[in-house]
Amino acid sequence: FAPSKQLFAALTGGSFGFFNGNVLGRYSTDRLFVKTGLTYGRSDNDYPYPESDRKNENGEYANIQWNTAFGLKLGPVHEIDFYATGTDSDRNTSGSITAPGNARIKNKTNRFLLAYNLSGFRLTSRLKLAWLHEDYRYYFDKDDADNSHNESANLVAKYDLNYSLNPDMRIDAGLINTYKKGKGDNIGEVDQNDFEFYTMFNHRVSSAFQYNLSIRKGFSTGYDIPFIYAADLKYNFSEDFGIKANYATNYRLPTFNDLYWVPGGNPDLKAEDTQTGEIGVFWYLPEARVELTSYFNKSDNLIQWVPFNGDIWRPVNVKKVTGYGVEALAEKTFHYNSHYLKLKILYNFSVSEDSSLKKQLIYVPYHKGNGSAVYRHRRFSFAYNLSYTGEVFTTSSNTQSLDDYWLSDINLSYSWLQTHLNFGAGIYNLFNKAYESVAYYPMPLRNFKIFINYKFD
Repeated sequence: FAPSKQLFAALTGGSFGFFNGNVLGRYSTDRLFVKTGLTYGRSDNDYPYPESDRKNENGEYANIQWNTAFGLKLGPVHEIDFYATGTDSDRNTSGSITAPGNARIKNKTNRFLLAYNLSGFRLTSRLKLAWLHEDYRYYFDKDDADNSHNESANLVAKYDLNYSLNPDMRIDAGLINTYKKGKGDNIGEVDQNDFEFYTMFNHRVSSAFQYNLSIRKGFSTGYDIPFIYAADLKYNFSEDFGIKANYATNYRLPTFNDLYWVPGGNPDLKAEDTQTGEIGVFWYLPEARVELTSYFNKSDNLIQWVPFNGDIWRPVNVKKVTGYGVEALAEKTFHYNSHYLKLKILYNFSVSEDSSLKKQLIYVPYHKGNGSAVYRHRRFSFAYNLSYTGEVFTTSSNTQSLDDYWLSDINLSYSWLQTHLNFGAGIYNLFNKAYESVAYYPMPLRNFKIFINYKFD
């Protein structure tokens, strides 16, 4: 809510018939805010398979997305907001090395949200109403008019209340009601009503120590929802060094896609129950950051999509899963005159084990890492990204696996017209690495994109 107007447009083209274009406009005053945008993207997605005369067949897609946001201040403490977004997606499903692909999915989504905010001296009140709609058609043969048609709608009402007892203590409370309704060729009509309430207490004991406590309880016409709770804290031993910790219980209800997606849905799924916790240390130095965090999780009836029949995947409940790991982050920024350099490294070691089999879950790597370097000098920018994905198992018995792989990407850009015009290019999978992230689905070798952006204020 400040006087402003802006128009932004971008075009990107690349390998395998890739094209993406978007335009975004924004206008605001001290009482009014309006933003709207439109994006279109498509690709032939027909990249060649490594060491083969074959290519990725039936991978074409085209997507259109629109979105808008509107805000209006009715007075010093009253505000109304409206958000809307929609997508129209038409994509074929790629084949694999072992089986050709000939299916197609057409998917439409629309989401609308209306919010009313009341902000007082100590009290903030928010009421939100949302309507979410999804419609999809699955064609087993893209050249045949026969299809599986399913659609769902969610109506969500949420009320949040925030009250400050004093500058260092705050209470949050809320109610959420979600009514879901779906229908399809193979399921008739189904519905489900979920209701939740929660409360949270935030206390800043001192400038060095703060904590949060929260509880949540839900009810559903389809499932039993457990009582869940969470606690977290943060303590600074000095201005640049401290610790953080949290523990929480949670749950996840199966979605209609989990239950009824054709082909592959599983109407017999149970809800997930989880426990998670972490403890970490952090150093925040001038133009540098280091974080080291250890974590664990336990899940009952974890919902996981697994290969079921050929290229068909299906969600199943894994009775008990135990996980733990370590995540490390280091970041450093350098400045010298007009030169800017930012280095960042992220590493994750993760064990996620089916407790009954004592085996790692499929497609969960033990090791994963990422490193990046961004250099800027006046109007010129260069970025290099290096990622590592460790070996993953493709069977529950851990007898088959996919090799680990390193990937490198670079991006270069240049700005002119007082930075209003920006153009550049990117090279992805720079060293032409042959790899698979899912068994029997080769990923693209070296590919390119070029872009041009224009911003008008």
